[in-house]
Amino acid sequence: MPLGNGDISLNAWIAANGDLVFYIGKSDSWGDNARLLKVGRVRIGWYHHNTRSIGPALTAKLQGLDGFDRPDPLLHCTFGGVIHGKNAEIVSDRRLAESAETTHHFTILVITQHPSTPDQWLAAADRSIVEMEGIPFVQRRGAHENWWKDFWGDVFTETYGWTPFEDREDKLQESGYHKWEWVSGLELVALMLDYYDHSLDTDFLHKTLLPTAHEILAFFDQHYPTNANGQIVMYPSQALETWWDCTNPMPELAGLFGTTERLLALSADLTNDSQRNFWKTLRAKLPAIPTHTVDGHTALAPATRYADKRRPLHRKPFTLPRLLGAQLRLVRRRNRGFYGKVQIGRTIAAPTL
Repeated sequence: MPLGNGDISLNAWIAANGDLVFYIGKSDSWGDNARLLKVGRVRIGWYHHNTRSIGPALTAKLQGLDGFDRPDPLLHCTFGGVIHGKNAEIVSDRRLAESAETTHHFTILVITQHPSTPDQWLAAADRSIVEMEGIPFVQRRGAHENWWKDFWGDVFTETYGWTPFEDREDKLQESGYHKWEWVSGLELVALMLDYYDHSLDTDFLHKTLLPTAHEILAFFDQHYPTNANGQIVMYPSQALETWWDCTNPMPELAGLFGTTERLLALSADLTNDSQRNFWKTLRAKLPAIPTHTVDGHTALAPATRYADKRRPLHRKPFTLPRLLGAQLRLVRRRNRGFYGKVQIGRTIAAPTL
C-alpha cells in the first residue's frame, strides 16, 4: 500500500495470530549490488550502509558512458528508518510494544543519505525527528494526501543488454523483452478508470484521466498503418515478453477494446462529441481479437501471427464484458508452462483477460 510522501511503501499483512506485520520500502534504498532493498521490518531504529559498490562502473561502460565523470550512486549510500510510538515501550532492540487499545499511532521516519557515514545518518535522523514532531499530525497527513492526489504516472527508458554500446546494431535498445511492447500505457488508463469508478472524482476524470487516455490511444491510432480494409496493422509488435515477433498482439488489442468500451460507457454529460467520435472511430479500426483452436476449442491466441517464443509471462487483466459476445469461459490448461487459456463457452458476467 502507498504510504508516506510518495517514495515510501509498505508490504503489510495480518499474521495468523492477528498481528499486523509489515516491511517498509523506499524508492532510493539501493544496496551495494544495485538491488532495491526493503528498509526493514518494524523495530526501533535501523540502517544499512554500503561499504562497496557493484555494477555502476560496468553498466556505464556497457552503455558507452564510461568517460562520463559522476559520483558512484551506491557507494557510501546509507538508508534506514526510525519508528516512534507515543505510548510505546522498548521491549528489546527488535520489539516495540504498546498496551492493548482500539487505536494506535506510530510514526515511521525513513531517511536515505548519499554519501553518508552511519554517524552522519544517525545525526540526520535525530534532526528529522525533532523537525517532524514540530509539525502537527493533521498537517503531515494533509501533505501526504495532497501528494498522492497530484501524482499519476511514471516514465522510464530502457537500454538493457550486455553488448557494449559501440558494438550494438540498435543503439537505443538491444533487449527484446519490451522493445515492441506498448500495453503498459493501456494498463495505466485501466487503472485510472478503476480509480474513477471508485472515487467518482470528476476533477480527476477531466484533468488527468481523459487527457492521458487520449494521448495513449492517439499513439495506437497514429503509430501503425492500416490495411486495405481500414484496419490497424500492429507490426512490429510482441505479445508481452513471450512472443517477440507478432502482428496484432492480443494484450494490446484487449487493452484497446477494454479501455474504449469503458470510456464510451461514461455518461455523455461527462464527455464531448469529439472524444466519443475518436473512441468510436479507433474502435472500428481495430482488428478482431485473435483466436486459434486448442484441443478442439476456440481460444484466445497471443496474436494474429506470432513467432520467436521466449519466456511465459502473465499480465494485469483487462475487463471486457462483451468481448466475443461475452461467451467466454476460463479453462485452466497446463501445457509447456502456460496457464489460464480462455475458450469460447458459457456466459460469465465480466470475464477478465
